[in-house]
Amino acid sequence: MNKPIIKTIVSNNCFGIAMLHKLHMQFKNPMMNLWTPPCHYIKLISNFRENIQKQIIFSYNDEKKFGYPVGYIDDIPLYFTHYQNKDEIISAWKRRTLRLPESDNEILFQISERDGFSQDDFLRFSNLPYANKLLVCLNKSRYINGNLFVFETGETGHEVGVGPIVADLVFNQMIQHYHFV
Repeated sequence: MNKPIIKTIVSNNCFGIAMLHKLHMQFKNPMMNLWTPPCHYIKLISNFRENIQKQIIFSYNDEKKFGYPVGYIDDIPLYFTHYQNKDEIISAWKRRTLRLPESDNEILFQISERDGFSQDDFLRFSNLPYANKLLVCLNKSRYINGNLFVFETGETGHEVGVGPIVADLVFNQMIQHYHFV
């Protein structure tokens, strides 16, 4: 079996950065140290390369409400939970956007079953035109017939855990299905 060559992981939460840390890979996309709800993430990556070139508008009110910077690309919220200020965000965003692989076929687009993930989100994500899509979920039997890989964590509860925990749970599945460079 020829494994797809993956140069970065674009995720809607900390899973991507946690997995890249485990793989000792450079951060080659701007979607690091942040999260966005699944429905908004799907909207963002539906036109990924164009959307990440747009200006991020920061909300002072949302930052006060959440305790960390919150920005918007159009109406898509980005919750920058691991950043101190917008200058740090903009610098990292620009630097990592320049590192993006030239081909979308070298990007693994990943989404987690959490933060309101729905069956509609599954269908919309599954139908995106990308070659490499991954859903990390609690029970993959709920998500069959999709145009993507589905890994289950074996966790109990109503949603998948946070990035580092989930990265540990699915690491072996990841390296069996993808070749990370």
